[in-house]
Amino acid sequence: CARGFGKLIAQHLDSKVFQVFASCLNPDSPGADDLRKSCSSRLQILQLDVTKDESVEKAVQFVKANLGSSDPLKFLELWAVINNAGIQKRFLTELTRIQDFQDTMEVNAFGQVRVSKAFLPLLRKSRGRVINMSSLAGLFL
Repeated sequence: CARGFGKLIAQHLDSKVFQVFASCLNPDSPGADDLRKSCSSRLQILQLDVTKDESVEKAVQFVKANLGSSDPLKFLELWAVINNAGIQKRFLTELTRIQDFQDTMEVNAFGQVRVSKAFLPLLRKSRGRVINMSSLAGLFL
């Protein structure tokens, strides 16, 4: 959420009066602070490491706690999860360690699956959507 498409998407959705839960690997980063300053109080920033089950589960619990309301006129639903986390290590394939490829897959592929699976129960209630962001750079080795 601190830079790039994630930041732009969060700002745009906030400007359209959506409740936004923007997850950042480091919610205290300068980019996250800038996002807080540029958006309304509807935007909430939470820490999320898509490679860690515990971190994803904490994010789900945070969203659940902040969606619920006893007032039916204020009840909010989760309309979408936008998977935007990604890393890219630019090296020649033959010089790249297998661990670097594994780290990339853990964030870019398995991270999306981990987050999507964890949020599916909330998305089913609202008939919400999963939106997966990617990069064409992933096509070239």
